[in-house]
Amino acid sequence: MSDTGPWQVGGHSLPTALVDSLRAGTWRRPRDITGLTAILRDEEEARLGDFYGLAQMRSEMEGLWAVALHQPEAAVPLGLSTAKDARERGLLDVGAAVPILGSRSGFFVCLYYSPGAPVPSVLAPIESSATGFVWREVAPSFEAFIRAAGIETG
Repeated sequence: MSDTGPWQVGGHSLPTALVDSLRAGTWRRPRDITGLTAILRDEEEARLGDFYGLAQMRSEMEGLWAVALHQPEAAVPLGLSTAKDARERGLLDVGAAVPILGSRSGFFVCLYYSPGAPVPSVLAPIESSATGFVWREVAPSFEAFIRAAGIETG
């Protein structure tokens, strides 16, 4: 895993709209959290979530890798995997994910770079009582996510 450019995390290029928003300082919680609440399915998560800067995205991605590789007893209930078929099983392939927003409960909203997809989708975890956490797509692209959430861009 490496960052090969100024706007890359783990080798993944961030979407232009996110880069523009980070540059302009507009990557933050919207005043009206109705859209974000609907996406996250939790008002408290929407109200208290932490919108990550570039350094924190990189740090959190390192943390996901550490858990997935070295703490399998924690990775399984968190829905983390390093397997390429992770998404087919509702898990998060940490090698294809970039955390962009953290929640109060320690989970993330992530960009997900699916092999062959032209743009990353946006995933968030939902709890499944039988297996722990399962990751679901909350938007087909970052641009769709920010529109639905009501987040201003640069």
